[in-house]
Amino acid sequence: MLRDPFRADGRLTALSAAGTAGPEPEPAVPPALRTQLEAWHARSDALVLPPAVVLWGLQAWTRLHAALSLELDGHLAATGVDPAPLYQAEADMSAPRRSPAR
Repeated sequence: MLRDPFRADGRLTALSAAGTAGPEPEPAVPPALRTQLEAWHARSDALVLPPAVVLWGLQAWTRLHAALSLELDGHLAATGVDPAPLYQAEADMSAPRRSPAR
């Protein structure tokens, strides 16, 4: 079972509080998805985070999960792609960016 990225160790919550979580500028969250993200986040017992930050966390989690799944199923071996630099690239692309001081 996958762990909730908002409860794993509090990093996303801490980054959000420090103004460093999420992409810049915050993406528009479609209304139907916003409602689902807010409901899921409310069930997670995490601190209140903006829907765009929750979306960013979910997107980062799914990207890394997808890369890992490709490796475990042998699809990366078939392409000759080394998973280590792929994981690093995914982590770098998903990394929080520092927001300007508020």
